[in-house]
Amino acid sequence: MSRATLREAMKLLEQDGLIHTGHGSGRYAAAALRVERPITTYESIRQMLSRQGSRAQVLEIRRELPSAEMPKVLALSSGMEVIRIARLYRHDDKPLVFCIDSVPASLLPGLPTAEDLVASLNDLLDRHGCRPLMSTANVAVTMLPRGSRPTLPAARSASRSSAPARSTT
Repeated sequence: MSRATLREAMKLLEQDGLIHTGHGSGRYAAAALRVERPITTYESIRQMLSRQGSRAQVLEIRRELPSAEMPKVLALSSGMEVIRIARLYRHDDKPLVFCIDSVPASLLPGLPTAEDLVASLNDLLDRHGCRPLMSTANVAVTMLPRGSRPTLPAARSASRSSAPARSTT
């Protein structure tokens, strides 16, 4: 295949919204699922994605000291711990979103279990009398953690692999 043909094919894929180009950094697969929501409604990522048919798998729940920027964002006093919850959302059995939530440990007595998070983190917080009114999310493309990577058929893995979005709240 000639370079001109390949460039034209890439341009058509970009026009169709299947890939996007980062100037100087390369071409990337576009998101496979589009989620729209009004900015006037607060809802969890689980609520948004479950309407699209996605399901969550809890990968990790642990207590830890917060990262450097977290005390300011979560209004934590010095030495307060957070509960870190890592989940993987899948759509049609394909990884879609790897999500890490950090919650002040003082809001949840003990360490929640995966069963506690079947509904949503918001519902769990609500049961403890502290339902959030807003949240902050940082979204970036990342590789999945080891052990949660799906096994793809050999013929498709090279041409169809992509990294899901990562959301940290």
